[in-house]
Amino acid sequence: MKPDIGPGLGAKGTIDMNGNKLSVDSFDSSDPNYSDANGMYDKNERKAGVTVATNLGINDALDVGNADIWGHVATGPGGSIDALKNGLVGDAAWHSGGNKGVESGYSSTDADIPFPPIMAPASGASPPVDASGNLLLGSGTYEIGALTANIVVTGHATLIVRTSLSMKGNDAIVLNPGATLNLYVYAASATFGSGSYNFTTGSRATNLRYYGMPSNTSISFNGNTSFEGVLYAPHADLSMSGGGSGLNFCGSALTKSVSMNGSYNFHFDEALLKEASPGYVIVSWNEI
Repeated sequence: MKPDIGPGLGAKGTIDMNGNKLSVDSFDSSDPNYSDANGMYDKNERKAGVTVATNLGINDALDVGNADIWGHVATGPGGSIDALKNGLVGDAAWHSGGNKGVESGYSSTDADIPFPPIMAPASGASPPVDASGNLLLGSGTYEIGALTANIVVTGHATLIVRTSLSMKGNDAIVLNPGATLNLYVYAASATFGSGSYNFTTGSRATNLRYYGMPSNTSISFNGNTSFEGVLYAPHADLSMSGGGSGLNFCGSALTKSVSMNGSYNFHFDEALLKEASPGYVIVSWNEI
């Protein structure tokens, strides 16, 4: 099992969607019928295979608001889902049929997402830096205090971030073809500003993995971001706001809580589930 991959967008606590143009859907980077020619997200080839789920079992544990969710929603036992008049949850036919609200069989109160502890490397070497201040990571384990520079990865790299993480820019994280990066973040807060993170032609979410350690309690994506990766941070409150012209978030996320604002978009890559069994449990669905 890959414990860092959940149902799509998952949390221990509340999920709050506060915006008028929020969209959550799925695609499959391994299937040309549900992605573009390079295996990346294409709105015209999207799927309704995401699950937005929280383990919390209280009233309004999941606030859909006016969001469009192409797939399922779930809470823990005893939880409830709140959707405003323009909120929409269901399959592709439900979305295209002029419906509103939650489609029958597309909500559940039996979510049980596991959040196992993260096993991180103890330490790493100082990363090489080029004349422009970019970190150059080959194959190996590296360590840095504050991460503010762009990253270029040419091999299979692990980077430990100890004190702070604040990134922005047009080429914030670049993974060369075949390269991978695992980020282990101890910083209390991490901020991803407008920029590109593992988002060049042919990028895959599986190649960039973010692991938030217990001290990492806040993660934010602001503005015109394009992030392709797997985010696993059991102790962090995740905030996604803005949207702009970027694709925003492609991959999967499991965190303590989720807050979405503005016109942000979240696209779950179903190809991640083919790596191993999905890291969540939904007891049953009422669908044909």
